[in-house]
Amino acid sequence: MEKTTSKKSGNFVSATVGSRNHYPKGKAD
Repeated sequence: MEKTTSKKSGNFVSATVGSRNHYPKGKAD
């Protein structure tokens, strides 16, 4: 369970960072 959560968190963070790069204004999450 912990490993799966870590992977999901990592993907979520990566997606968030990518979104921030694409949306400098800061799109509402």
